[in-house]
Amino acid sequence: MSLLKKNLLTLVLFCGLVQLSLAQDGITLEDDIVAFAANNYLPSGKFNTPSWRNRPTPHLKASLADIYLNNDKLYLRGAGDNNHGLGWFWNFDGYAIDGPVLFGFDGGALGVNRSGTQKMILKWKENGEVLIDGEGATNRLQIGTGLSTLSLGEVATNGSSLNYGTSYMGFNAARDGTNWNFYSDGANNGGSIVYGNVGGDIYFSTVQSSGGTNQTLTDAQVYENVKMIVRGSGQVDIKSGELKIGGWQVSQQVGQANSYFRIKHWNPTLTAMEDLLALNDDGILYAKHVKVTINNFPDYVFDPAYELMPMGELAKFISDNHHLPNVPSAKEVEADGISLGDMDKILLEKVEELTLYLLQQQEDINELKQQNVELRSQLKSQANEHE
Repeated sequence: MSLLKKNLLTLVLFCGLVQLSLAQDGITLEDDIVAFAANNYLPSGKFNTPSWRNRPTPHLKASLADIYLNNDKLYLRGAGDNNHGLGWFWNFDGYAIDGPVLFGFDGGALGVNRSGTQKMILKWKENGEVLIDGEGATNRLQIGTGLSTLSLGEVATNGSSLNYGTSYMGFNAARDGTNWNFYSDGANNGGSIVYGNVGGDIYFSTVQSSGGTNQTLTDAQVYENVKMIVRGSGQVDIKSGELKIGGWQVSQQVGQANSYFRIKHWNPTLTAMEDLLALNDDGILYAKHVKVTINNFPDYVFDPAYELMPMGELAKFISDNHHLPNVPSAKEVEADGISLGDMDKILLEKVEELTLYLLQQQEDINELKQQNVELRSQLKSQANEHE
């Protein structure tokens, strides 16, 4: 190695694209750079003197294969610029690290440089954003680009535009300030957003494609496109549209006179959805058939042991209560309503009791008829005797 100038030691190590230089006073090297003594970081030979041993520990230890920084930083730009580098830290930004930190003034990146072709793999920015193979949007974390973009970030709104949202996950949707960007592949630009709010609710907003160019929506427009809300209480709200489960469809239809809640089912004969049940906002239920399960159906009325109330008692009960026995009063129905199953059972009981009354009445009529025949026969016999 050639003679180095007095008062300057320059150690140049090439490792990839990294070049390190170290200035040191009072050293003249006339031979090849010798290995540093492992115990004191001091050069061997004539430099290992008492005066050298009292000097501060240098910031760099080097061998043919390794570079050691003594709890210090490696700066990557010119002298005086300590904003870009790699260093070991006990603490960084208030966090316990005890490890290496790669830092830059506006951020940094990890990438690939293959034969001059560069590709950014991961990028971080001064505001805390992290982009993984992504670009463009202002959000906390973005993975992918274009229609394949997945974004995770803060909503951070102080108003009610998003009902005090907190953070979000966007599918081809990324928030930039108070606007949302939806990317296009040249034909479609739709996306969807899931976000939470301070009340513990989760909102599902879907934005249909509007064309072949990127579209931008405000917070208010994203909120208008919310289709479903899962409340912190467990309640699920479906704001608009239809709920489909297999061949079943539940929907809300708003008309000029009434709004209807409808349940439909696919009819393969008609090759269309067919109404099975509809409920309007007046409380009227429309259905083709209603099947009610009832226990203890009133065939017991026809049991020989069944005691039918005598007609006299029945007349008195009606006179006193103004309704039939075992039938709820008008006040009870107005206050509590009726059960279709129970009411059908009661009505059938009364019909069967009425049938028994009619049969009993018919027996009485037949008996009277027989008596009438006998009386007429007696009268006829008596008339013939007087002739």
